[in-house]
Amino acid sequence: MNGCVVCEIPAKNGMVEFDVSHWEKGVYLFYIETANNVVVRKAIIH
Repeated sequence: MNGCVVCEIPAKNGMVEFDVSHWEKGVYLFYIETANNVVVRKAIIH
């Protein structure tokens, strides 16, 4: 998977808000990853 993680926020009650107003235009891929039963949602820019 190419790109770099630009946002990593633990989910709160399964809901996460991303502030993307300062991001450069591009293709972003969001995915959810679980670690130690903690849900983390990440955004990757390509």
